[in-house]
Amino acid sequence: MAMNGLIYRGQRLAAFVLLCILLGSVAGCAWLSSGATERIFLNVGLTFLDRSELAPQTFEETTIGGLSALTYDRQNNQFYALSDDRSAPHLYTFQIPITAEDPHFEAIEPVGVTLLKTETGEPWPSNTLDPEGLALSPQGTLWVSSEGVYATDSPPQILEFNRETGEEIRSLPIPSVFAATVDPQTRRQQTGVQSNLGLESLTLTPLGSSAAQEPVRLFSLNESPLVQDVDLSVAEAGGRLRFLHYYLAEGPPLLIAEHLYPLDTVSLAVLNGVSDLLSLDNSGHFLSLERSLTPFGWQAKLFQIAIAGASDISGRPALQGQLPTINPIQKQLLLDLSTLDFPVRNWEGMTWGPQLADGSRSLVLISDNNFDPEENNEFLLFRVNLS
Repeated sequence: MAMNGLIYRGQRLAAFVLLCILLGSVAGCAWLSSGATERIFLNVGLTFLDRSELAPQTFEETTIGGLSALTYDRQNNQFYALSDDRSAPHLYTFQIPITAEDPHFEAIEPVGVTLLKTETGEPWPSNTLDPEGLALSPQGTLWVSSEGVYATDSPPQILEFNRETGEEIRSLPIPSVFAATVDPQTRRQQTGVQSNLGLESLTLTPLGSSAAQEPVRLFSLNESPLVQDVDLSVAEAGGRLRFLHYYLAEGPPLLIAEHLYPLDTVSLAVLNGVSDLLSLDNSGHFLSLERSLTPFGWQAKLFQIAIAGASDISGRPALQGQLPTINPIQKQLLLDLSTLDFPVRNWEGMTWGPQLADGSRSLVLISDNNFDPEENNEFLLFRVNLS
């Protein structure tokens, strides 16, 4: 690792430790050592409950399609779904009734649409934002991740928006390794996110606020490896991704760490990556949704991942060759969606839904129909028990 990378990493770690001291909170520092060393994974029970479809339709002069992310507003019992329409980035408010007893979907209905705007209130410029990840904060704002549109010189972004007006509030710093550089002679990309394979996923810790003892933490993950991280000579041919961990408290946001996420290998896949993340708790456990497109159709798998013990790879310019000194994020397969009794779709988003009658959580997945007028947007409902 270059000396400037070591210095940068040391400065960030020192800043975080100082924040913990100022907060006077042992819980606030728990992510440094993570109390999950005794048991790496949580005991997660996952039960499929229901499936529903929403046909392409027009709503308030927009075509409902390209739904790439979903988040749940518990206070108002409604969902927000993000459309990856680059021409006019926007999100929908949905009523998705889920019965508590004998849980299943009732009629899914759009009830609102919000255009994403700049800080000055202007519509977001066409083809400069590729919205893919979505999360609702405890303060009622919406966080959105954008993959990046290099054709219009728009890098990957993580932005906070006013839920009511759709106006941008602020953005987070993105590590320089995500930025595209091009060889001036060959015009080939040398670094940065691959085209349409950038920051696809986004999640927040399920509890906490900037005013509470445990601040909000935000996490994002590139869909497929950065250009400089592609190395087909190693056993992990599925790919090495970079998991970003941000600390959001009073003052400027802080990027705490980056971790190596090992993407599963899928034979003959023409597209392979992580489409979404979802926090399970405040101790470094998440759900990750991986999906692939093969000549035989879509494949998708749901994993539990744990970042306890994962090495910080901040400042590392490339993930090439054997990496014996790096501990990756650990994964546990929960469900191969091809084992369910219906076709696998382009599953892109997931969120916690309302609590069920037995006290368990509901989990909702959403598919992206890629604006195909012959394909519906689909929803899946699961019961999740944690112990």
